[in-house]
Amino acid sequence: MGQVDWTLLTNWVISGLIGLLFGLIGGWVTYRFDRNRDDIAWQREKQKIQDDWQHQKELLEVQFGQRLKELELQLKREENEHLREALLKGVDNPIETIDTLTRAKVRFQMEHLVQRAEILVPESRITDYLLSLRRMDIESLKNDQLRKITSEVERADLALAVLQELQARLEQSKVEEDTELGMELLEDVKTSKFIEDMRHHLGWHHHDANDAKGSTWSAIASEAGRFDYNYKFLVYFLKLKNKNNGWQIQGTPYTPVPIPSIHEFIEILEVRLLHLKKVIDTGDLTLKWDWPPAWGYVPWNGPIINTDTVRKLPDDFNLEIANREYAQTEIAIKQYRLLSG
Repeated sequence: MGQVDWTLLTNWVISGLIGLLFGLIGGWVTYRFDRNRDDIAWQREKQKIQDDWQHQKELLEVQFGQRLKELELQLKREENEHLREALLKGVDNPIETIDTLTRAKVRFQMEHLVQRAEILVPESRITDYLLSLRRMDIESLKNDQLRKITSEVERADLALAVLQELQARLEQSKVEEDTELGMELLEDVKTSKFIEDMRHHLGWHHHDANDAKGSTWSAIASEAGRFDYNYKFLVYFLKLKNKNNGWQIQGTPYTPVPIPSIHEFIEILEVRLLHLKKVIDTGDLTLKWDWPPAWGYVPWNGPIINTDTVRKLPDDFNLEIANREYAQTEIAIKQYRLLSG
């Protein structure tokens, strides 16, 4: 028996193992490649199926919506027809009955609109126009004229509805603004007690309608510097005064004071400016206020610059106060002119 060539046998075994290894690797790579190719193909097929399904779904939704609208219109027509038949059942002249009902509806709408307009805008062109429509003889109008009047009434109804909504929003906005301002001022009052001082200051008091405006306007002119020329604060204080009956006992006769507009407030500040300028130009600290006749009766008067203090101050110091008040008043006037347009 011959000798075994172990070297050759070893080479064969190693070559076989290497071939087997490469065969396994090649088979695995081929399997993964085929698997990925199949996955990609399936994803494409699945996306195509989903796109087709989505398209069919959207098409069905559109068709369903159109069909639903058609059914709703058909149902509405049938309901109107049934209602018409029910209303006109037993009526000898349906057209005449419809015409009578239409005229009655127009009269009712017009009366309702006139009442709303007289409350919302008592003196306006729309109210005058509605009143003129109400005076018309509805019964004598022809069908085309009646249709025109009906259209006018509907437009007026829409205009009044919009106006009412705007007024409601403005009132709500005003309430919110007053509430917010009131909270801010009341918080400040807790520390400064300024409103309490104003309440007890005789310059802000008045007796009746005879001096309601004069006392208020003169108090603003003399005290504007004390409340920092703050128009919102002034309005809040005067409204608070009227709301609380002038801080008098309830039941005591009280004439509400007028609330100056921003333009009137500017005019009051201009009077203050002129008086301060007289003091600065003349150097005379004894000059008193000279109230404009347009303000009506003013029950008090006094020096423009108050020198009657607990501690006697030098004239130079008081004149410096007048110069500072003049500059602040001038700045306030310019600011409020910009705000008022």
